[in-house]
Amino acid sequence: MQNELKNQPLSNIVNREEEQDRSQNERNAQADFIGFKNILDKLKPECRVLIEMAYYEGYTQQEIAQQLDIPLGTIKTRTKAAFLQLKTLLKDYR
Repeated sequence: MQNELKNQPLSNIVNREEEQDRSQNERNAQADFIGFKNILDKLKPECRVLIEMAYYEGYTQQEIAQQLDIPLGTIKTRTKAAFLQLKTLLKDYR
């Protein structure tokens, strides 16, 4: 994803970022509507940020590792922990 942006005109990048911002706002609104944002807020911060980056912003685990300057193995471990926490939290909402 990062390499795709390197040789594009500035107007393409700005327009793309505006589209991503609108998309992000729509996804956040959907998550708020179904109450999922409340569940995400109950996650540990280091887990919540991974879920948000991966599923709301579309980053891969490799990109998340680069953005946060954290080893990829740590990202994978935290992602697994985040899903286990989500599973536990979602059991309460059945």
